[in-house]
Amino acid sequence: MKIIYLFVCLFSLSNCNYAMDKYKWLPTECAPKNYPVRILKGDLIYENGESIFIPDNRIVNNGWGEIGSTLLVGDEIKPIPHKLTITWFSYTEDKFYQGNFDLPYDKITTLFKNGFVRLDNNAHVTYDRIVIGLAPGGVVTIWLNGSGASTEVIQLKANETEIEWSSVNKNPSITRKQYIETNLKYELSPDTLIALKKYGIPFGLWENKYRSTYHWKPILIGHAIPTNFSISYFDGESEYIRYNGEEQVTQNKKVVPKSLKLHYSNDLRKKYLILASFDEEEIFASFAKLSEAANQELKLQIEINSSDQSVKFFLKNDKNFLELLKCDTKIYSE
Repeated sequence: MKIIYLFVCLFSLSNCNYAMDKYKWLPTECAPKNYPVRILKGDLIYENGESIFIPDNRIVNNGWGEIGSTLLVGDEIKPIPHKLTITWFSYTEDKFYQGNFDLPYDKITTLFKNGFVRLDNNAHVTYDRIVIGLAPGGVVTIWLNGSGASTEVIQLKANETEIEWSSVNKNPSITRKQYIETNLKYELSPDTLIALKKYGIPFGLWENKYRSTYHWKPILIGHAIPTNFSISYFDGESEYIRYNGEEQVTQNKKVVPKSLKLHYSNDLRKKYLILASFDEEEIFASFAKLSEAANQELKLQIEINSSDQSVKFFLKNDKNFLELLKCDTKIYSE
């Protein structure tokens, strides 16, 4: 009887833990803008062998780390996946890739369990998407995304493979070359096609350059009281920033910022929203130039002029500064 009772208790605890590791999430996909792919088959596999499929058989060209297709598949509350299997075609490379990966289950579970605090309403929330990103060279990146935040889970590398071309195009009257060229002309601008032909694919961009880190922090100059501040990064991550003024401590190195969203009120209590997107070439060159000194901390200075509600951006170290002149900025009154 004692043995049976112990077995029942252990079984109950096991079921309890399994239920606790279920969350409300959906799978989605992405690829870097201008480097379209087609997922032929992709599955996130649970510990018990069951799986949920990743949206497939459509061209993906929506941006690195962005949410793609949203299909209401599977149960609303799902377990954390243990594995990923995926096969896709890369249009710009004319190559197939295939990967079969173990996922960091404990890390994903911890991220879902801990969640984060939205600074606009101080609500404690968690993620609701698992994003699968596919880039040239067989790069696979997985993020958790939700409520304005995105966190990288892991980056992986798939292998080139050979797949029957009919799995992409079943019309034998259209050659493989014609099919690829037609789709690239439809997906990419003429200027982008010319640049791709001239310079080729920037292999290493998504696994190296976009993930390079620096000691830096944002600072605000002017009569602005931030009410909601978030930053998106070139590596596909994004986060809320709890701004503490000039004394804010850079706890960890961060990658280069891609864009920011800043809700603030001025000294007259009028509310505004700043949306800013940084020019990729300019901001990477600025970070590289000003961080040449070892362990040099940088400041992304946001100067807000209260009289005309204009904004300027500067990158600074202890001795020098560079104005970011190519930043696309919009300010809205709220």
